[in-house]
Formats: sequence, structure tokens, C-alpha cells
Amino acid sequence: MIRVSKPSRSLALLLLLASITLSACSHHTYPEERLVQDLRDLCFKEYGIENIEVKIQGKTIGVHLPLKQLFTTDFSKLMENGSTPVQNLESLMQFSPEAMERVENVLFATSRVILSTDKELDFYVLTATDTEVTGIQLVLIGYLGDLRRVRFWDISRDEYRKRIVNDLRINRGVIWKKPVIALFKDMETKSTQDLIDTYFTTKSTPQEISPLFYSELLELAYKKDVRYEVLEVKSTSLKDDEIVVYAKVRSTFQPITEYLDYDFLVPSGYEAEYIFILEHQENKYKIARVIPFHFIDDSEKMERVEFPEELGLYRNIDTWLEEFTLEEVSLPQFLAEQLTRRVNQLLLDDQRVAGLFSQARIEFSHVGKDEPKQEKAEVKEGEPPADHFRLMLLFSSRSGAESAATPPPTAQDVFEREDVRYVLDKALKEFVTVIRSYRFEDYEYVDIFSPTESQILVLGKQQLELYRQKKLPLIDLFNTAYKAL
Repeated sequence: MIRVSKPSRSLALLLLLASITLSACSHHTYPEERLVQDLRDLCFKEYGIENIEVKIQGKTIGVHLPLKQLFTTDFSKLMENGSTPVQNLESLMQFSPEAMERVENVLFATSRVILSTDKELDFYVLTATDTEVTGIQLVLIGYLGDLRRVRFWDISRDEYRKRIVNDLRINRGVIWKKPVIALFKDMETKSTQDLIDTYFTTKSTPQEISPLFYSELLELAYKKDVRYEVLEVKSTSLKDDEIVVYAKVRSTFQPITEYLDYDFLVPSGYEAEYIFILEHQENKYKIARVIPFHFIDDSEKMERVEFPEELGLYRNIDTWLEEFTLEEVSLPQFLAEQLTRRVNQLLLDDQRVAGLFSQARIEFSHVGKDEPKQEKAEVKEGEPPADHFRLMLLFSSRSGAESAATPPPTAQDVFEREDVRYVLDKALKEFVTVIRSYRFEDYEYVDIFSPTESQILVLGKQQLELYRQKKLPLIDLFNTAYKAL
């Protein structure tokens, strides 16, 4: 996953525009049963955007916007000249103005729909993905409670912008599926030999590809008005240099005059399934083998086979990567991601922190009481496990200063260091302020963890509230803490 510590100017502007446009109120009602289609229709009719996908998971709505180019940099040419060193990676991550306009339009359409629907929603997730070269996607996550508050000026637009979680991630499934999607598209117009030369590994033989699929390629010469509709596609990594792609495809065609009575292997309208084995060759993924999920029986009828046994553990296709996946967002998870971004921006802008540390980063996470034991701090003996937030310290001191990468004699020494406490004071102040703003109380404590140590410091919720009210100074707050086992 790629994370951007400071949003680019274009993204910051987009989020500011979002806080303005999202405050608009629509009186139109979008019923729950038509919500997905209404949002798709709105994007097409008002902005000419017809390729969005919409999913709903619980109380989270997700919108996916595929883009041919997310950044201004031509990454395809950059990859062709791979020997040319990149001096400034951040300069490559400049968002395309055209891409930002489309993202803004989809964001505005989404806000209009979710603010006036009878479907109960808590979160929206917008992903905009470069589907041509990089597979990098911009992810924006917003809370509908914040949306409503900014409409009524209960929070400022600048505060609303800070509350939108934004991230850059790599969706490898987008890159892995490209050769397969392109193959089926070109099967509508290109010759068998062109397809073999373009999409398959060098010196591929019919037996190595798949006798059945190779025969299907040969039969293209007997068809006209050929159309391949990819109904489903997923991928996963088989090993370091091999990728497997599952595709479900419906093909339709008309036989040419000379072959009106020909018995085609895959009849028009049939929904066929395939597994494609891809290998990395010539700086791109090419198809080495095809495993169809169908065969011709002794009576020359099409029969479906189950998932190939030879792929063993890779039978569970449900776990494979899709271009657009959506998981329901929970408020604790959202708060942890928001706090991580907010606190690290504060640290990045703080000159004293810059002077003390070559790197200073804080990562928040929420740990549920039912999560695996190794993911949690052990609380005092006799106390039941409880939901809590974890604050992870990731830092290294400037050259010449005491090295935070070298473990001190005890974990308590780390938390007693003045420079570390300065960072923690900024982080904890932001934590108690944000948590209070959301009126979130479903946690029992905060534990502070340094990866270089084996112990965890635990701060109670009540003590943190006194700290927020400035009734308990930081030094006294730490005196009330205890070390987890």
C-alpha cells in the first residue's frame, strides 16, 4: 500500500470543494431499491460518466471510478525507459486535472443521492483507479454524520476536509487481469495468430495453451458479429512469477455463411469459465496456459468441470482479488485511520519534531475484544478483554542524538523521554479531541506500543478524559498508566 503523508495541492483542493458541494441539499428522494441504478444514471446523465460501479455493504456505499490516467505522468513511457532514474517520486504523483474533475463529479453525485435516500447509510467509499498502467487507486472515505454537520455549519469546511480519510493504494488485481480482458476484447476482431503473438508466452504450443481453448481461437475465423462480455474476473498470486486469473465470459456470434451448420465448441450465448496462468515476460504478463471449466463429452455435448484439483489451495475464488471490492466501514476503524492521518500531518508541520527526529510517525488502530490474542495488549490479571485503541510509535532520532532504534534498558525509559513525550502529547491531544467530537465512548483504554520494545503502556479512558479537560497534566497521566504484560 502507498500512503501519502501530505495531500497534493490538487487533492487538497478537491477535498475543499467536496466540503462546499456536499453541503448542497437535494429535495429529490432516491428509494433504497433504486439507489444503485439512480446513482449510475445520475453520473451518466449529468456528467457523461457511464463506467462507475456501485456496491452496498451493510451501512456503507462504495463507488468505483475506473480511469485511464489518474496522474499527469505517462507511466507507460516511464516503464519503457526503466533504466532512467527517478529523481523525485512525489513529482510523479501529481493528479491529472481531468481525473480530479471526474472524481469531483462522482463525489458530488454520490452526496446528492446518499443525503436524500431512505436507505440507512453511515459511510461512503469512493475509489478512483488507474486501470491502464499502475493499478494505483485514490480512496476517499467519508462519514455521513460529518456530511450532515457541515451542511448545518456544526463543523467548519476545513474540519470536514480533515475528516475525510484519503489514501493511495495499489490494486494488483487491476494489473493482473489486463491481459485477459484485452484478449477477449481482441478476440472480437483479430486473427488467431495475432492473438497468440500478442497475449501468449513465446513458443506457446496448442497443447501448452489448451487444446480446447486453442480450438476456440481457431473457430473465430468461422464467426462474425463476435462479442465477448466478461461477467466476472478475479486474480491471485500463485507464486513469485506466476499469476492466476479466473474469468467468466459470455460469448455471442453469428456463423459466417459457409459455416451455418457448423457445430461450434462453445455455442453462442454460453457462459464459459476459465483459469488463465500468467507469467511475467518482456516486462509484462503473458498467458502461459488456459484451463477451461468445460469439456466435450463422448456424445459431443458441453459439460462443466469443477475447479481444477491441481490448483489445490487456490480453489476458493471468493478470496481472489477483484478490481472493486467493498468492506463495510466501522466507526472505530474510520476514527483510527482519520487519527493516523491527522496526527502525522501535525508532526510533519511541527518544526520541533523535525529537529528531534529524522522520522516520527504515529499509527492508530482499533482492537476489538474478540480479535486474536496476539493482536491485543494483555490487561491486568482478572480483567476481561476490552475494545481499545492502539497507538504505535515509529520514530528514529536525528544523527548525534540518542538513537530510538536502539532499545533502552526498559520500556518505561522510552515513555519517559522528553522528546517522545512531546510527540505523544500532540498525538493524545488530537485523539481525545476527535473522539469527543464524535461522542465515541465504546472503548476502555488506549495502549501505546513501541515496536522496538516488548512492553505496552496502558492509559485508561477516564484518565484520558481528565487529560482532555486539562485537569490531569501529561506527566500525571503517565503516572496513572501501567505496563501491559
